[in-house]
Amino acid sequence: MCKPDKGWNLPLWGLAGAVFAFASFGGAADAADFEIHSAFPRGVAFISDSEERIASLIQEHTHGRLSVRMYNAGEVIAGGDVLTAVQSGKVAAGFGWIGYWAEKVPVAELLGAMPFGPSPATAVSWMYGGDGLTLLQDAFRPQGVQILPCHIVASEAGGWFRKELRSPDDFKGLRMRISGLGGEVLQKMGAMTSAQPLDQMYPAMAQGKLDAAEFSVPMADMSIGFETFAKNYYFPGWHQPSSWNALIINARVWQGLEDMDRKGIETACRLNTLWTLTAQTGSQVAAVEQIRALGVSVRRFPDSVLLALARTSRDLLEEKSKRDPAYGRIYRSLITFMEQEQSWEDLQTLPRRVPRP
Repeated sequence: MCKPDKGWNLPLWGLAGAVFAFASFGGAADAADFEIHSAFPRGVAFISDSEERIASLIQEHTHGRLSVRMYNAGEVIAGGDVLTAVQSGKVAAGFGWIGYWAEKVPVAELLGAMPFGPSPATAVSWMYGGDGLTLLQDAFRPQGVQILPCHIVASEAGGWFRKELRSPDDFKGLRMRISGLGGEVLQKMGAMTSAQPLDQMYPAMAQGKLDAAEFSVPMADMSIGFETFAKNYYFPGWHQPSSWNALIINARVWQGLEDMDRKGIETACRLNTLWTLTAQTGSQVAAVEQIRALGVSVRRFPDSVLLALARTSRDLLEEKSKRDPAYGRIYRSLITFMEQEQSWEDLQTLPRRVPRP
């Protein structure tokens, strides 16, 4: 990563601030440039669509006062440097998976991928109907950025495995690519985990250096070619039932915006979150059917495996919560909200096999 600038470099701020030069409100012709630097490369399935929508929605809901341009990873700055660049004022805004920023904001790993965490719908309810947004922004404020959740990620798959899993003991000695908290859980269960980027993951599978790999949702997984090496595709994605991608804006840039434009950006992010929540399920179902057609066995983890994973996940999250008060606040808030939602669903959920009218 690039070394963060120390303090606020005013000459640099003059350059970064130029992208937010305040224009008169005479219309789109007078729009101020608003550059967003994504941590994702160009062309990633669904994410690139989401980025385009965010840009369009911000322009629409600031009534053309901001003219948005999205840069992808490597075009101006490296994807791993987005948070540092926004903090320092080198760039005004960034977009990426919240979990990428866990090195500086440890609780980001919890919001990036909480094992046995909330479903996408429950995560959205907690973020906007509970105290999620306040807790998230409080966690990132010391970093000198304003964070706005803009994209809820669908539940991921559980991973591609060369061999069928029958019991928790099958994780012992298993070489698996899986990152974040999910990787820590599997380490406790005896697996040897690694977190290779995609460009290294496929060769590792091809060379027999991995027994299993987890990457993303089915619509993204199917484009990689994992079925060549692993014929068992497991669900559910216990390690990441939901996740967030977010917009981060330099705090001084955010404070310098007109109130109406701050509200316009917030509205754009909420609308894009709604779109991502509703647009993904159908695509995943279609992708799973295409994966089946390639001769892959689509399976659920055995209940004994899921129970062992859940117990280990709970122990790990409680350990981390005791060490970090901020981590504990968000963890307890999420757990309490999930329990409340579950009590309501227990009353209202119809049996799955009831014939539809």
